[in-house]
Amino acid sequence: MGQRLIDICNQLGNSQILASQNALLRSIENADLFPIAYAKSETANRKISYFSKIPKIRIQVVTSFNNFDFVSSEISGKLITLIPHTALQSPDLTDLGGIASLQDSLIILTSNSANRIGLERLCELVEQTPHTIYAIHDFDSHHWHDLGIRLAAIADVYLPGHPTEHLVASRINPHVISGIYTGTTQWSRTFLLDHIPKLGDTQRSEEPFGPHSHYPSFEYRNKVVSTFTSRSKMIRLQVTSDTNSFLQQTNEERWGEWINYKIHLIAPVAHDIPNRFFDALITGGIPMIPNGLKSHVISAGIPKEYFVCYSPSDIIDPTDLFGKARKLFDEQGKIGCIKRSLFAFENYHVDMVIEKIVAAVSRHYLDRYFP
Repeated sequence: MGQRLIDICNQLGNSQILASQNALLRSIENADLFPIAYAKSETANRKISYFSKIPKIRIQVVTSFNNFDFVSSEISGKLITLIPHTALQSPDLTDLGGIASLQDSLIILTSNSANRIGLERLCELVEQTPHTIYAIHDFDSHHWHDLGIRLAAIADVYLPGHPTEHLVASRINPHVISGIYTGTTQWSRTFLLDHIPKLGDTQRSEEPFGPHSHYPSFEYRNKVVSTFTSRSKMIRLQVTSDTNSFLQQTNEERWGEWINYKIHLIAPVAHDIPNRFFDALITGGIPMIPNGLKSHVISAGIPKEYFVCYSPSDIIDPTDLFGKARKLFDEQGKIGCIKRSLFAFENYHVDMVIEKIVAAVSRHYLDRYFP
C-alpha cells in the first residue's frame, strides 16, 4: 500500500523546499530592491526619451560560440550588424571603430555571451554608452541564478529564455519580457533552406536519440537520463567536452546526426524548454517531453501532433512511450518531417528569435517600431 495522501501533504509542508520558497517570497516583499528598480526606471526614461527623437535605431547582435553565431545579416528587411563578443572585450573597441560604433543601437546578446565578455567589462560598456539599449536573452534563466540576477540589473531589457518564475528579476528590472524561447541555433537560414526539402529522403533509426550533458548539480535530470539509458543505447549522459566537440563539428555533421533518428528524448533541467526540443523539430523528428511541459509547449504554439509526453511511469518503463512516438512519426511520414521542420524554421529559428526580441523591445520598452 502506498503512502497516505495526508502524509504526503504533511511531508511537503515541513520540507526544506517549501521553507526556501517562503523565504524567497519574504525577501522580495521587502523594500530593499526598490532603489535598484528606481534607478533602472530613471535610466529607461532617459533612454526612451532620447530614442523617441532619433530617426534610425541600429540593430546589433553579439555573437559567440553556439550563441547567435548563425544569425543572418538581414532579417525581414532589417539590417543586422554582427559583433564577435571578443571585439567588446577590447578596452578601446579597436575592431569596431571605437565606442561610437555602439551608440544609437539596440545591442542584443545572450547570457552566455555576456558571461564570456565579463560582467565588469559589460558594466563598463553600459555606463559608457548612455544612448544604447542592451537586451539580454538569458539562455539559463531556469537555473543559473547567480548570473541571471546580475544580468537583470545590467540589461535595459531582460528576457528570460524559459517559462520559469522571475520574481527577483522583476523586482530589480521593470522591463522583464518573458515568452521568447531560445529556439534552434545550430544552423543558418541558408543551410536550412537547402536541407529541409531533402528531409523526407532520410532513412532513420528506430532508436530514441538523446545524449545529454552531465551536470553534477542536476541530480534529478541526471537520474532521469540514466534510467532511460538502460532502455536505449543512444540516450546517455556525456561530459561537457563531448557536447562541445559535437557543437564544433561541421553543419553537415551535426545535421546528419540529428536526422538519423525518428524520436528524441528531451530531459529538461528545471522545467525549461531547451534548445534540443526545437532542434528535434527542425530536423524533422518527434520530441518526447515531460508531462509537466505540455501546457507550456502548447502555449508556445506547438501543434500537439508534433510531440509526445512522458510520465514518471514512462521513465521506469518507456516501452509504450517509444512505441507511441515511433507510430506518430510513421503516420505523419515524409510530409510530417518537412511540416515539423518548416514550422520550427518559420517560428523558432534563431533569426525569428532575434525578430521577436526586436519586436518585444519596440512594444514593451520603446513604444515605437523599428524602421
